[in-house]
Amino acid sequence: MPDEIVQVTEDAFHRLQEPLEDHAASDEDLTNAAQVAIWNCDPDLHRRVRASANDGHLTLTGTVATQRQRSSIEAAVLGLGNGANRLTNMIECIGTAQSEEEKPTPPAAHQKVAAEPMLYVRRYCGTEPYSLTAALHEALGVLDRRFLDLGLAVPGEAIVIYRNRLPESVVLDVGYALPSSAHMKSDDELKVGMTPEGTMLSAPAAFGSRRLFQVHDQLIQRARLGNLSPTNFAWQRLPLGAARLRVEHPAAPLYLPVG
Repeated sequence: MPDEIVQVTEDAFHRLQEPLEDHAASDEDLTNAAQVAIWNCDPDLHRRVRASANDGHLTLTGTVATQRQRSSIEAAVLGLGNGANRLTNMIECIGTAQSEEEKPTPPAAHQKVAAEPMLYVRRYCGTEPYSLTAALHEALGVLDRRFLDLGLAVPGEAIVIYRNRLPESVVLDVGYALPSSAHMKSDDELKVGMTPEGTMLSAPAAFGSRRLFQVHDQLIQRARLGNLSPTNFAWQRLPLGAARLRVEHPAAPLYLPVG
């Protein structure tokens, strides 16, 4: 998506999530937010599936390859909340290709990862896409300002550690790797620490927080089946450009430390 389109649709998405009191979302907001939801389900489908709103009623049109894709898009749009509960799904299934969730997940890779210093902030949020992404974007803003104050170049990746995950909440440690020449101490807001290290299981996590946590569960199961002890956290290195622009988490490998 071009930057200006991303900005417009992100603004519409957040107006829909937090509408003004007694003010229904406009048809334009509903349409734009639904397009963002479609993009987050599968970026390859955003040109093949369209949303339109008329007097608060959303209609989905276009084509997909599988029934699962059709159902996933419908669920994502309905999940927008206020004003998005009237929906007509006219998407047609025209193929037999497997969706991302229908495909077998690639075998988890084992690898050794070395630690490096990082500056990070901790945020508490829900596991819903909008809560997780809002916490991530806010944390990136804090890190950007501190790196600017210190005269440090912002790296190309953000390190995100998911701790103490519960059904409705998760703790995020969001950080940037520090150059070896930087000498810093922790303060009330930002902490100096190390990135995870040791033996990891990893697997690709597609776009969106729902898929992220599905892969997390799969990695935990594989660790236990392999008589390994998974930690209570997992982590990613997110491309910073994609993390800034998306209303949802970008695709990136998910790592689970094991013992």
